[in-house]
Amino acid sequence: MLKKFISLLLCLCIVLSCGIFAFAQGSYSKTVPEAVRIIDGIGSLFKSLFGLMSLRMDYPDCHQLCEIPELEKGYVPQGFCYIDTHNLFAITYYRDDDDNSILVLMDAESGERVKTVKLAYEDGDPCLAHVGGVADVGDSLLISSGKSVRRLKIADALNAEDYGYAFFCGKLATHMQASYVCAYENYLFVGQFYTFTPTNSYETPAEQRLYTPNGKRNYAMCEKYDLSDMDAVFKAESADPIMVISMPNDVQGIAFDGEIFATSSSATARNASKIRYYNLVESEYTYNMAGAEVPLYFLTEKDAIKTVKIPPMSEGVDWFNGKVTGIFESGAQKFKNARPRTPYVCSYE
Repeated sequence: MLKKFISLLLCLCIVLSCGIFAFAQGSYSKTVPEAVRIIDGIGSLFKSLFGLMSLRMDYPDCHQLCEIPELEKGYVPQGFCYIDTHNLFAITYYRDDDDNSILVLMDAESGERVKTVKLAYEDGDPCLAHVGGVADVGDSLLISSGKSVRRLKIADALNAEDYGYAFFCGKLATHMQASYVCAYENYLFVGQFYTFTPTNSYETPAEQRLYTPNGKRNYAMCEKYDLSDMDAVFKAESADPIMVISMPNDVQGIAFDGEIFATSSSATARNASKIRYYNLVESEYTYNMAGAEVPLYFLTEKDAIKTVKIPPMSEGVDWFNGKVTGIFESGAQKFKNARPRTPYVCSYE
């Protein structure tokens, strides 16, 4: 039995070293074999179980700003952004019982709820889908769901009746599951969440699971789009990304201020979430996305310039008053087993 284990370990080392060597020779598309992904996944499950043994309740780098509204109604918060043109927080929510997904707008100074709207499609059908991230670009909020990003005019949300409907006015089809979004100026970043589960609930395309130049393995990606002509993009319902980023596991949200990328990472109801800060370093690699060669960048946990531990189940994040600020889904009724539960908008050091 011991000999078999040693042989398996040696084979794994050869596979891993071959993958890194191939990348070092300039291959920008060296994908991770399925067997390695499974072994990585099993290791992450054991790591999560070990983390439960050191359950912590105090997170000094996490500061409460205000309560997250609508949790008592069974909604689960997902996306978060700060709309600087209106000094508002925007939060997106879904519910598991085929009820409407909603958007809540809050006064960023007082923390008071300004408006709750039910999301609906252009044809009038209610949006019952699992919405994800939210970002603001120009006069619009961009909300991710499935393999698309939906556009909603901020004015339409503000002018809708409280608890009335606000209607999308266009969509952008993406090349992956649109789990989270963030925006900087006229650029939109759209990424897919990945974590290992035995049932492959969050499986990503095999061609997007890459070895990285520093020897790590990333299993998800994020696309960057130019929305300088947003009307044309959403009228066409498609666009070619101008850049892709190979992303670490468990990323639930990202924020970018033009210099620093911040990722919100979490996967379980009782393990600490992490906010990681990165400089996006110039890359010599490209990646073939939808038939076009685009610049390929990499973020790995090893590259983080700073890591902050915060409570479990962190979700969407954005920059606000110079700090990364975000929300947690642990305050939702669905996750009563989370420890600790955090029903607040919080900022992080």
